[in-house]
Amino acid sequence: MPEEIKQTSQTSPAPTSAVIPPIAANADVLPSAPATPNDNRLQEILLILSEKLGRFGIKGFYWLLGTVVFLVVLYYGLMFGVYSLIMSRYHPPEITYQPVVKEPLKVVETKIFDLGGGSYSGYARVRNINLESGVRSQPYSAEFRTYGGTSLNKIQSQTFILPSTDKILVFPRFTADRKPDELTVTLGETRFVSKPSLPLIDFGVQRVSTTVESGELRIKAGIINNSPVGLSRVGLPVVLYNNSNEVVGVSYTFVNDLQSRETRTFEYFWPINFVPARVEILPEINVFDEKLLILEEERPIFDDVRTRQP
Repeated sequence: MPEEIKQTSQTSPAPTSAVIPPIAANADVLPSAPATPNDNRLQEILLILSEKLGRFGIKGFYWLLGTVVFLVVLYYGLMFGVYSLIMSRYHPPEITYQPVVKEPLKVVETKIFDLGGGSYSGYARVRNINLESGVRSQPYSAEFRTYGGTSLNKIQSQTFILPSTDKILVFPRFTADRKPDELTVTLGETRFVSKPSLPLIDFGVQRVSTTVESGELRIKAGIINNSPVGLSRVGLPVVLYNNSNEVVGVSYTFVNDLQSRETRTFEYFWPINFVPARVEILPEINVFDEKLLILEEERPIFDDVRTRQP
């Protein structure tokens, strides 16, 4: 008989079931950090405060709030009172400011000159002692009169007056049938202005010569402009003195457009046969004139080379 094949079935052991922990709903949430002692202390304080406030109730809370407000107002009130008391006893230093008082112009000298032949002239010296202030345009009048009050000649004009100088006013020659005895000079309204800032201006008088020719006194001289700029006008009043240092004659002339480093000659003359002991020429410029300075035109570094014709 055929052998029966016995199949031996081997039972495999049941698989061991593993326990899988549940997945958190939000995987991004990190575990919270452990509380610090400071946090615990803060929580305790808040609990104590809430417990204390709970005993007072709502009325107690308002009472406490009002007390705090009252204390704050009282503190600032006391501070204001102390500050007011201190400031009431504080006297700040006095700051005294005195504006610079301009000294008025003064006519310090006048004189009449008899030129002979019924011709006369005169001069006046006006003094300005203000160091930084001058007059851009000073009106004035001069009148030659006799002792009886007869007016022989009257002049009205205006001029500039520099700071801290004596201004020489030269009155032109005139003729009259009687000799004037008095010269009255009256200054008009004076308006002082500050001296403007200008570049260094340097000019001087040189080669002064005095001669008497054909009964006339002649004085020749030259003026040189050492300034880096030209001057549109330079006034040249001259005063003559005798051995007693008295003024015996005056005159006035001017030069225009005196360029930088230029020398210009000029001349005075009087119809008198007299040689003065001293001659004083007083160059002056109007620093208040906006057109006083003449700026040189720019020149090329190298001149043009031109062919010269033989």
